[in-house]
Amino acid sequence: MTNLLKLSTNLSELPFNVHFQLSNSLNCGDIWLKIIDNDFRDIYHLSPDELDRISRERNPGSALLRYWGNRGQTVCDLLKRLQTLSKIHGHCMDAPQLVLKRKFAPLIWSRPEQVLISPVENDELLIRLVCHAKGFPYPHFQWMYEDRDIEGESSNTLIISRCACSAKNVYKCRVWNEVEDGMEYSQFYRSNGKQFRSELISDVVDLTPYKSGGDWVCDRCKQEQIARLQKIMDEDDQAPIHSATGCDLNYKDEELVAADKVALIISNCNYEYLPDLITPHCDAETLAQGVQELKYKTVTLGDLNLEEMQFIVKEYKKLLGDGVYAIFYFVGHGFEANGQCYLLPVDAPAEDYSPEHCLSMDWVLSIWQDHVPALNLMLLDVCRKFLPLVYLYRPVHIIAAFKLTFFSIVGESASRLEK
Repeated sequence: MTNLLKLSTNLSELPFNVHFQLSNSLNCGDIWLKIIDNDFRDIYHLSPDELDRISRERNPGSALLRYWGNRGQTVCDLLKRLQTLSKIHGHCMDAPQLVLKRKFAPLIWSRPEQVLISPVENDELLIRLVCHAKGFPYPHFQWMYEDRDIEGESSNTLIISRCACSAKNVYKCRVWNEVEDGMEYSQFYRSNGKQFRSELISDVVDLTPYKSGGDWVCDRCKQEQIARLQKIMDEDDQAPIHSATGCDLNYKDEELVAADKVALIISNCNYEYLPDLITPHCDAETLAQGVQELKYKTVTLGDLNLEEMQFIVKEYKKLLGDGVYAIFYFVGHGFEANGQCYLLPVDAPAEDYSPEHCLSMDWVLSIWQDHVPALNLMLLDVCRKFLPLVYLYRPVHIIAAFKLTFFSIVGESASRLEK
């Protein structure tokens, strides 16, 4: 405080320039209304008549300061009130306190956890992260993912999906407070080497205990995996092309080496209208780990609708060049009709679903018919339950003919997958 402004100064006896700045800050956004208490026993309570009278004043903030001063309120009393309300209203309570020259307070963590994690009420697929820091002026918050700012997430609370990938994500919260420049009070705080800014960055938030038991997959995870597939395709375009046509297959010691090795794994678990499945995501993850150990470039996607499944199949075909070893694995709901296998997307209807609601393996093979990799292994982990009779005898138009063989590889015969 200056010599003219002490904590004990009555609000009706403020110096003119302080009274003018303080009343203006209280009028801005009608902050003075937020200071009034509804409890009639509180000193900051106003009766309906008093509230109406002050509201009609040309300068409500000035009238209120005189009114509170007549009630014996001091600078210290108002600062305590503003400090309490800042926990509710945040930054809007800063300007009146800065006018009254409240001392700058560097940020500190207000609890040992730094970030409190809890499930969102009534929604088991969401998690709430709340960052706890305090200081004056009121803190600014910026949530970060992989050390990059998350656009639009600038409050102390972040809501994220409780999906299978959450435990792998790296979330932090950056917190800072600062006396902004260009205001009437800025020179007072920014002069003579005074501290006017502080910053904290939280520890990495550990989401492992909150991983969804159902291994639900969020939309962002799907997009990241699709982006990974695009990256693999870009790398494949730049890589030198190897041809296997020159191999002498009659030479027993000829070593078979893949030009590239790719795997697409789709697991549908959480269906919108059909019963959910328990193990698909787990099965997909187990297989993905196995083929990655064999140096396969692997893309794993979960809970895809029909449009997404069709898109990813079309994109995947770009990797099926000469000399490539390719693995396609699907686990989820499916059925067989007229000897044809159909894969069900997560948006398939609950009743009377038919081939047009599904991904036909005939269609998949027709998409890939112009691409002949050295090895094209397809694994379908689906039910073979038949459709109702009305669909059994519909004519089936075969677009492309491929022979699919389902088998397991053990022992030395698996060596071709590894090379």
